[in-house]
Amino acid sequence: MQVKKLMMPNPQHIFCNQTLREAADIYISCQVNCTPVLNDHQKIVGILTVSDVLKALYNGAGMDTPVKDVMSTELLTIDEDTNFEDVICSTSVERLLVLNREQKLIGILSRIELIKKVFETLQETRNDLSMILEAVHNAIIAIDRKGIIRLYNPAAERIIGVPRVEALGQPIEKIIPNTKLLDVLHQEKSNFGQKWTIHDTVVVANRSPVYYKGELIGAVSVFQDISELEAVQQQLDQVRELNAELKSIIETSYDGILVVDLDGKILRGNSGCEKILGAGLCQNIQRISELSGNIKDVLQSIINNSINRRCSVTVTHTTDDGKEILITGTPDFNEDVEIARIIINIRDMTELNILQEEVQRSKDETARVAEELKELRAKQLEVEGVISKSTEMRQIMELACTVARVDSTVLITGESGAGKEVVAKIIHQASKRQEGPFIKVNCGAIPENLLESELFGYEKGAFTGANKEGKMGLIEVANNGTLLLDEIGDLPLNLQVKLLRAIQERVIYRIGSVKPITLNVRFIAATNKDLLAMSKEGKFREDLYYRLNVVPIHIPPLRKRKADILPLTLHFLAKFNKLYNLNKQIFPEVFRHLEEYDWPGNVRELENIIERALVMYLEPMVLPEHLPGSFLGTGKAAKVEVRVKEIIQLKEAGEIVERELIAKAMESYRSSRKAAEALGVTHTTILRKLKQFNLGIN
Repeated sequence: MQVKKLMMPNPQHIFCNQTLREAADIYISCQVNCTPVLNDHQKIVGILTVSDVLKALYNGAGMDTPVKDVMSTELLTIDEDTNFEDVICSTSVERLLVLNREQKLIGILSRIELIKKVFETLQETRNDLSMILEAVHNAIIAIDRKGIIRLYNPAAERIIGVPRVEALGQPIEKIIPNTKLLDVLHQEKSNFGQKWTIHDTVVVANRSPVYYKGELIGAVSVFQDISELEAVQQQLDQVRELNAELKSIIETSYDGILVVDLDGKILRGNSGCEKILGAGLCQNIQRISELSGNIKDVLQSIINNSINRRCSVTVTHTTDDGKEILITGTPDFNEDVEIARIIINIRDMTELNILQEEVQRSKDETARVAEELKELRAKQLEVEGVISKSTEMRQIMELACTVARVDSTVLITGESGAGKEVVAKIIHQASKRQEGPFIKVNCGAIPENLLESELFGYEKGAFTGANKEGKMGLIEVANNGTLLLDEIGDLPLNLQVKLLRAIQERVIYRIGSVKPITLNVRFIAATNKDLLAMSKEGKFREDLYYRLNVVPIHIPPLRKRKADILPLTLHFLAKFNKLYNLNKQIFPEVFRHLEEYDWPGNVRELENIIERALVMYLEPMVLPEHLPGSFLGTGKAAKVEVRVKEIIQLKEAGEIVERELIAKAMESYRSSRKAAEALGVTHTTILRKLKQFNLGIN
């Protein structure tokens, strides 16, 4: 700072011949303590201060004494452009006369003004330092030689958690236990980059002793929350990863990609451009104008049009080597909505057309394979546990596979144990929803007071005892899959209304919620009751019945499809032999008993009987006496019971039974192939046995 900015400008002056009285009037009126003295030629010849006046009066001078007799003629002058710091360091006088470049008096600089300015400068410096410490992001703590906190900025307050008013003036170990700042103070040795945990916050601390004129006066610690650094590092890693990913995407793109600036300079290009436009494009050619052939003009035209129209521009072009290419130029805008660059996409339509033809052939082949897989899946239903030897069951399986192609609601009816759930699973497995969930809900097994929440779910706090997080209903769980509502006839009337709305509108609401949940569910209902009769009696909603009965499938009881009994028996025999590591067989007479039984429990009852016969008896063969008493009592089975009148060889007895079975099968099916399927043997075996027993082939 220059002296002319600190001086008292244009001081009131007095002439040599004026009196002390006139000088006193100037002091009083202008409130100054000195004044320069000029001669008749307007030249400064001295300076008169209040001290000079008082001294003269004390020595006997009067108020009419001329100024020239009292003034001080020792004048110290200084140039107006002199630096303030130079004045402070080089002089100790009370005041200086400030002269301009023409050596004319323009002001007075007094010691008091200097002191004021020094104080103001010091105060400004302290304020600046305080603002810096307040604004700095790192925490700063300074202590004196006694370990008392003298400096504590807001960042330290934030990290340590102790207010500044409570920390200043306190011992450092009281505010921060186990601090190492005292070690730095006592050992007079700095340490840097040390990790330090403060209230579960990990920081990096730098600690140093503080000296003044070579004497230790305290220590200072600067530390920073490294979680911020880690966040910055993570962002940097993400940017690098995105950049690498962008480069990889651009490079592996099948299309050619060029990034150019507004002047046609190539900023980036991938190998696809070299493949389409020629080798060396990205390495040797720096600008669009350096390209050879007519492609240069085409690309430049696209760039100009994209800039002028501020939108994408697409043209087709045939290269010199006969390639048909599609070129699209798209402007890329910056934050100021100004075009920063042009992205050019180049696609070889010749190869694309070939690829499209290959894709179409692939689609056709995929469709053909899919149809074959559907046929194979239908043929493998028996392997998965579905036995359909009878005409009735084969028709049901065909209907199930047909309806699986669409999402129509299906109503499966039939007696308990007839296989309704199995048919529902077949529909799901053969449908496009096979990868989705298959959810079964037994409407008669869940208590009525819980059924609504199980089906539709509920929000948290919907009712007393509800899960605090809420719960997803089974209908919602089945989204994108199939929902089997078993025993639908047992569904309470109040829930039938909600179910009808869910099926019709494909939307449900959880209990306690007004937010709709969109459904994509295939509904299948199953029952062993007559829903139509129930609807007429008011026990089942008629509108829900007709909504469910879009595609009806009725499964006949096992007693009406006798052809399935033998293959089902053999299937369960193989299943439980494998499950229990057995190797048992079934005596031929057992089959007759099984076929002549009425099967009130249907397939489920047959499965249970075979399992019980295998596990309860030690004999290697299931005999008629291993069956429950209902099979061997009065009735149709008792009338055809085999009577043994004399002992014969088991081999001969087996041949007799075998002959009777084959004869009965041929009589029932009128076909050697169907008889073989019913008996669970190959067609050639039946032909050989027919010839052996002279039964004929007709």
